[in-house]
Amino acid sequence: MAAKPLDIGDLSFARKGDAQEHFRQILRRHDPGVALSEPDATQVYWLLERHPEAAVKIGAGVKEFSTRSAMFDTRCFEIRRIDGSTTDFSVKPCLDGKAPSAFAETLRAMRTEVFEDIKQMKWEFFRASTHPDGKAPCALTGRLLSLEEAMIDHAPPKTFKALAERFLDENKIVPSEALLTPAKDNQYTPHLADSDHAEKWRQFYRANANPRIVAR
Repeated sequence: MAAKPLDIGDLSFARKGDAQEHFRQILRRHDPGVALSEPDATQVYWLLERHPEAAVKIGAGVKEFSTRSAMFDTRCFEIRRIDGSTTDFSVKPCLDGKAPSAFAETLRAMRTEVFEDIKQMKWEFFRASTHPDGKAPCALTGRLLSLEEAMIDHAPPKTFKALAERFLDENKIVPSEALLTPAKDNQYTPHLADSDHAEKWRQFYRANANPRIVAR
């Protein structure tokens, strides 16, 4: 199926992937906390207008944009409103033009709940490295990676999605908004609302995850 062109403000892209890369480049070239310069600021406003919760995100009005460090060594955009309040938003929902599904949001929340575990796993791989400069091999290519070049992946068949689906199925949990903490400013991802569910999931993840180091 042919890729669909995408217009964002005065920008035109042949496909969604091109738009995604364009805004990723904006995220990369601005230091966190520094106000975006033009034309990037205007282009990011055009992007924000496509967000499914654009009116809530804009609130009293946008004073400026900047970038912010987010979970899993990523970045997102930060909005500073004219009333001094701030919030964040990411590129994907803007490009999709719709809110993520209940399952997708549940998956994000479950990943958030084990964020510290995943971070610890990554450190353990590099602590165990016997390479002189502390690098660790990519599980897929064997190429030596630095800490900054690497990320944690979950080897099939126990991918992160498969683990999450198994946990939900075994515990008869149906993904829904009720499972998640309510949306609010500066909450990059939701959490599981039930602390017992969250702890049970963390225990399940630690017992079943099969992590590996791969290149970003």
